[in-house]
Amino acid sequence: MARAPLSTRSTSGDGSRGIVLRTLTEEEKEARTRALVDANRDAEAARQRAAHDSARRAVEDEARKKADDEHKKRLAEEEARKKIEEEVKRKADALVQKMLGT
Repeated sequence: MARAPLSTRSTSGDGSRGIVLRTLTEEEKEARTRALVDANRDAEAARQRAAHDSARRAVEDEARKKADDEHKKRLAEEEARKKIEEEVKRKADALVQKMLGT
């Protein structure tokens, strides 16, 4: 697609010169319109992908948080159980020592 050279014309009477672009051909106008439509379609697809990815990340983050909370709860329960077992063992040892008279 060959382009016509730019032409210059005086745009005002003060002697300054401006650049006037040539008029686009119908083919060039159609190509520009197709490009804009394609760009808008691509932008919409990108927005939809971003929204989908954001929703997916939110679900994953929520599941990860729930798993972390459950893990922390299990650790706390295990720690409490160990403390109780240690306390029972300590009391049993103390009772055995008392019974043996040492």
